[in-house]
Amino acid sequence: MSTEHGSRSTRLSRREAVRLLGVGAGAGIFAGLHPDLGFAAQSGRGARVSFAKGAIIRTILKDVPPEALAGGATLFHEHLSLNDPMPSWLPPPKNPPTDPPLGSDVDLMVEELKATAKDGVSCIVNGGTKDLGQNIEKLRLMSQGSGVHIVLANG
Repeated sequence: MSTEHGSRSTRLSRREAVRLLGVGAGAGIFAGLHPDLGFAAQSGRGARVSFAKGAIIRTILKDVPPEALAGGATLFHEHLSLNDPMPSWLPPPKNPPTDPPLGSDVDLMVEELKATAKDGVSCIVNGGTKDLGQNIEKLRLMSQGSGVHIVLANG
């Protein structure tokens, strides 16, 4: 990396770049080990969030109050349904995949979501879009079968 200040040019050596990365990693580890130092909101531990009266979370099945998600973690930008069907704007692949699209086996996905719920997840924000082949009906079935709330990131 180099920057120029007037006629002066500075470059980071590899050693200096690695040292900077190490300092950043060390700060992250320190913050995780010492949440009492004001880093709790970053790690999610002990952070309290407040919502306006009447606030809702719009899940794929129904609107729920924020408290409905308080019993577990929320995973953001997951892809539970991709390329099902293949997006129309993509040219047909020369070598079509032999595996079924991600999320096409609803029963398997329900079992995976149940296991995820046992690990403490109560909500997943699905980052797919229609252009990526998101299958909303299958996502509904996954949520119904697993009990995990699913929020569509694209509305």
